[in-house]
Amino acid sequence: MAGAKMARVAPSRRPSPRPRVRPFLDPGRTTTLTGLARRLLPQCGMVKTILVIDDDPAVLRSYGRLLGRLGCTVRLVGSVEEALCDPRLLQGVDLLILDERMPGMSGLDLLASVRASARPEVLLVSALANDDLRARAATLGVVEVIEKPVNPARLLGSVRAALDRP
Repeated sequence: MAGAKMARVAPSRRPSPRPRVRPFLDPGRTTTLTGLARRLLPQCGMVKTILVIDDDPAVLRSYGRLLGRLGCTVRLVGSVEEALCDPRLLQGVDLLILDERMPGMSGLDLLASVRASARPEVLLVSALANDDLRARAATLGVVEVIEKPVNPARLLGSVRAALDRP
């Protein structure tokens, strides 16, 4: 077999064993979603429903993937007006995640228009989170104001805290 040629086999590229967070959530971090989901959210018998309202389709998709892996039902809506046009979207929601600045009505405008007794727990996401915004959000019943870019671990921790509230 002195004259036989050995064929070179290219090394196979195996896919990474765990999915990674897309960089538009927080460009400085890549975090394993499945590990975060197991550590930060309780295993419960009831499926929680989360409504996310944001005007950026990429952000909606990333929130949908992140929160969907928790076993939650996630409803994604592109504007406050769209959510108000279909009142069924707000029914049975355990948690509302709102972008503060959107074309047309803002997330806080939605909160002001919805009766407090019918309102679920609320997380507000804002690129410009200052003391005035936090104070106004607190008067409308917002659990927490989260600054952009959103860190996935912080978002999941905030979601857990909001869903665990009595």
